[in-house]
Order: sequence, then structure tokens, then C-alpha cells
Amino acid sequence: RKLKNDAALVNSSGLFDKEWYLAHNPDVAQAKIEPLFHYLRHGGFEGRDPGPSFCSGWYLDVYEDAKNAGMNPLVHYVKYGRNEGRSAQPEQAVQMQVSSIPSDYDSWIATNEPSPSDLEIQRTEALKLDYTPLISVVVPVWNTPKNILEQTISSVVCQTYENWELRITDGDSDSETKQVLLDWARKDHRIRIKFLDENKGIATNSNEAIALAQGEFVGFLDHDDLLAPFALFEIVSRLQLDKNVDVIYSDEDKTDEEEQRFDSFFKPDFSPDYLRSVNYMPHFLVVRKSLGDQVAWFREGYDGAQDYDLILRLVEKARVIAHIPKVLYHWRVWTASTAGGVDAKPYANASGKKALQDHLERAGLSAQVKDGYSSTLYRVHYHSSSTPLISIIIPNHDHAMDLKRCIDSILQNTAYPNFEIFLIENRSKEQETFKLYEQIKQDPRVHIIKWDWPFNYSRVNNWAATQASGEVFLFLDNDIQVINKDWLEQMFQFAIRPDVGAVGAKLYYPD
Repeated sequence: RKLKNDAALVNSSGLFDKEWYLAHNPDVAQAKIEPLFHYLRHGGFEGRDPGPSFCSGWYLDVYEDAKNAGMNPLVHYVKYGRNEGRSAQPEQAVQMQVSSIPSDYDSWIATNEPSPSDLEIQRTEALKLDYTPLISVVVPVWNTPKNILEQTISSVVCQTYENWELRITDGDSDSETKQVLLDWARKDHRIRIKFLDENKGIATNSNEAIALAQGEFVGFLDHDDLLAPFALFEIVSRLQLDKNVDVIYSDEDKTDEEEQRFDSFFKPDFSPDYLRSVNYMPHFLVVRKSLGDQVAWFREGYDGAQDYDLILRLVEKARVIAHIPKVLYHWRVWTASTAGGVDAKPYANASGKKALQDHLERAGLSAQVKDGYSSTLYRVHYHSSSTPLISIIIPNHDHAMDLKRCIDSILQNTAYPNFEIFLIENRSKEQETFKLYEQIKQDPRVHIIKWDWPFNYSRVNNWAATQASGEVFLFLDNDIQVINKDWLEQMFQFAIRPDVGAVGAKLYYPD
């Protein structure tokens, strides 16, 4: 199972090139070994490269922790190294690729984001808006490098929407950081600083900054990140459409110390189940202050996931949650940043699980939070006190081989105890099909009924539903193969929730 998970992870990275690997490793091609599995089991550790964009041997030589972990180098890079800002190959090779291959994301930015002249127009439009709430941007600061802190504050000052205030708390930083803050406060009256006697942690420091806020809304900015110059304009533009919005979040990307942008994260509109899998909403997050006051903002005891805990409590009470499908926030990757990977805060995973479990209990849901495929990803397992009959409905017209694989996989790989299969025979002609029917109907869970009309997917399934006895229906094509024994439980646990009408699953192709 681990090998399959690693294979899926590597495939999704785009860094494994099957044809390239076979061409550069003729012994693998000659042996007729599945190239991806060979690379995961042997090739990566032998220093063989998965494609032109990743150097396995170099990666293991440079990053000893990856080598000592005993992980395949590309798996380590995709899981951890890429987010930590590690290189996939020697710098010279990277520079050659960067110089020769235009960035699709740079092209997207040029096409979809406002130009300097557009930003000037925005400034004029912002003055004409009917509703212009004060937005308090809060930033807890501690020992931020001067150039990074300057850029963070400047990204607020340069907003095209001007009715904002910047509230900063400093957790007893070094003298250089304090001087940067004092200089900015002297230059702009909208900036107010509170110097703390000690660093009380991000939760308390953030609450101290919020206590200074006078705005109707509060936006959160980390001390090393950047706001897009049009961020607040987009927030207030959304509020023109619905003044009941209590929580707003946007898309985001990452930026390095040279402000090269990458790793865009285009998010869905508010999705409760996605939020219960990963904290996807924290950047850029803007909250109605009265709602934040009601839930008492950040809490101690959730270090590394204090924003996740806050967001879960906010969405439980928010009237309207709005998503702005624009990149308004740039999460900076540098040595001490959590954008560089969860290893910067290894305790974040446990805190996130605790916050999510608390949320489920407040929601009255009987469920257990389990670890996902990597740190700070979660899977919620909802408990059920019953196992009602599930009717699996499969229309079929010939294709005996496909159907046999499908039925066998259900009967052999289904742990859920209470199910029936309704096979809808629709004008088959091949003798092999009817021979198969005779075999599979020996199992008392399999029922074969005849639909003697021209095939129509909707009609045949609707009719079959009137013949089946289950409390839950599962509509299945005859060429599907079950690969996990808990497949039915995993879908059923969502289907029984009163707020869920239908459940789908991820499907793989054979390759």
C-alpha cells in the first residue's frame, strides 16, 4: 500500500518521465520491469534520475537527512523538500532550465492580474465605493530580518484601498527590528505598534494586536509575507455585494526572497469537508471583528495550528463565508518560514488534529480524526451505529470480462457486511455473458433482473432503484474494479450524514 501511495504521489508531481527513464536505463527496459516501481524500489537509491528535472544521487548527497531517512529521494522531495525550498538538482542545471523555459505562471499573472495602470484606476474607484469599512491588518512580529519586514509593511502601505490601519505587536525583538517598526510608525499615522516585554507566542501576540484594532474587519498578515496591492480593494468590492459576509478568504501563492512567485493555490468556494481535511483558508483571511470577538479570537494550546482552530470556530457561527478567487496573498519561503515546510513547526500536526476533533465534537458529530497522507492533512472517520442494507446497482450489456472483474472485486474486497448487488441485464447477446450470470447468481447477494428496453442510463437506474431494497443506493458501472476493502464504508460514512445528499469517489485508470 505504501508503494502505491508513493507511486501516486510521484505521478502527480510530474517529475517522473516513464519514457525518459526507460531510454536512459536500458537494463530496466530489457527486463520489462514497471519503470516507476523500479525507480521507487531501486533506481532512486542507486542514483538513477526519474527524468530530466530531478537528480536523485545529487539530492541524497546534498541532503543527508533525506538519505538517513531511508526514503526514495523523489518521494522525499515531493513530500517535504519542495515545500522546504530545497533544490531538485544542482543550481547550474536549475538556472539553465529557468532561463530556457518560460514560466506559465508568470504568463498567467500578466494576463489575470491588474497592471500598474489598472492599479491607479483602482485607487480612483475605491474612493467611489458606497461601503468603505475600516480594515485592520494585524501583524505579530518577532526578529524579522529588516529587508523582509520592510517589504511586508510596504505591501500594506501600497494598497489601492486606503481605509485601513496596520496594527503590529512586537514580541521583544532585537533592536534592528524595533527600529524598522518605529520608522514606519513615524511615516504613516495608520500604523500603530505595541512593544511587548516578551514574546508570548503567536496566539497571544496576535490577540494583543487585535486588541488595538478599530476596524469593522480584521485581516491577518504574517510578519514575513506579502499582500497583493489590490488585496483590500478586492475584499471591500466583495462586501459591496453582501454586507452579511462575516468571513472572507482568497487564493494564494508562494514567493521566495527574490519575490519570484510560484506554487499557486487556487481554492474552492467554502467546502466544510475539505476544511476538515486541510486548513486551506488562512491566507488571505479577513474576519468581521464582532464575530471574532464573539469566539474570543486565538486560543492557547494549539501551537502551530492556532489559525486552524480559529477558522473552525468562525465557520461554525458565520452567516456568510465568501471566497475571492484571486491571488491576494504571497506566502514567503525562507529559512525560518513555515512556508518552507511543516518541519519548521513539527508540532503543528498534533495541534491541528486537536483543533479538528474539538470542532467535530462541537458540531455534535461522532467521528475520529486520523492522519492523512502527510503532515497537517487529516482524514475524518465518521462513526455509524448501524449497517443498513446498501443496494449496488449495475446496468450491463455483454462485456463479460469487465463484468466478472467488477463483481469479483466487490464480493472479494468489500468489508462492509450488509450489501446486495442488483445486476440489470439489458439485451445482452453473447453466450459468455449468460454463462457468467449463471455463475454469479449462486451468491445470494447477487440479483439479476431484466430491462428489455433500449439502453438509457437514467431510466434503467431509476427503474432498478424501485426494485432494490436498500436504504442506500450505489450506482456502479460494470467496468469498475474495487481496490480497497473499506471502499463502501468510506462512502457510506458520508452518505448517512443529514447534510449530504450524494457521495462520489476518486477513480484511477489502470495505468
